[in-house]
Amino acid sequence: MELKPHFMTSESDGALFDTRAPNWAAKPLRPLYARHCPAIETVAQFKATLRAGGYAWPGGYALAFLCHDGGALCFDCARAEARNVIHSIRHGIGDGWRVVGCFDCDNADSATHCDHCAAHIGGQEYAD
Repeated sequence: MELKPHFMTSESDGALFDTRAPNWAAKPLRPLYARHCPAIETVAQFKATLRAGGYAWPGGYALAFLCHDGGALCFDCARAEARNVIHSIRHGIGDGWRVVGCFDCDNADSATHCDHCAAHIGGQEYAD
């Protein structure tokens, strides 16, 4: 989604600002707009993490969502199934869609695959 030219997202804290307002830098529209949240307890934290993208900055490490049941969810599937994820977070449902965190899967001990689409997300693939 493209932001209108008068909106700005801070790279340091992920806040959203409207640059048309006087003293705009002191008054973010949304303090939590596009930021990776390691722990996700609210819909706003999920949406902010989704907006921040599937790679860490700096470093470019692949990220994935951690679900309540211990499964991993890639950013593409989280975006496609956002209605299910949001419903589960909002109502505290442990149905496999409730996202509870975001993690760096490139530094995981083994390869990480999405539990929904089975795509390789990150980590080392080892041959048997």
